[in-house]
Amino acid sequence: GDWGTQFGMLLTYLYDSNTSIDEENTTIGELNVIYKAAKKKFDEDEDFKTRSRQEVVRLQSGDERARKMWGKLIAVSERAFNIVYDKLGVKFPDGMCGESFYQSRIPGVVKELTDLGLVEPHGGAKIIKTS
Repeated sequence: GDWGTQFGMLLTYLYDSNTSIDEENTTIGELNVIYKAAKKKFDEDEDFKTRSRQEVVRLQSGDERARKMWGKLIAVSERAFNIVYDKLGVKFPDGMCGESFYQSRIPGVVKELTDLGLVEPHGGAKIIKTS
C-alpha cells in the first residue's frame, strides 16, 4: 500500500534523522535501507511507534509537510517499479493508483452503502455487510 503504517514509519524516521529525499536521485536501495532502520526503530521504540501512527493520521488528513515528503517517496518507488513493469511489458494506461487514490471517494461509497442498509457500526468502525 501507499498510505499506511509503513509510510508513517518512513516519514517519522526521515524527520527524526533530518534526512531529505531527492525524488530524482534517491534510489530504491537507499529507501530500503531507510525502511529497515525505520522498521527496527518502530519495533523497539514505543514513542517512535506512537509518533509514526500519528504521522499516518496527519498524512491521511492532508498535512502539507507529510504529503510533500510522501510524494517524494512515491516518486522514487514508482520510478523503480516502472523499470520492472517495463521489462515485463506491463502498462497502466490510466496510471498507477495506490490506496491513497480512493481517499476522497470513500465518504461517498460509505454513504451509498449506508443508504442501502449495508453498513453497521461496530466499536467505532463501520462494517460493510456482504452477506
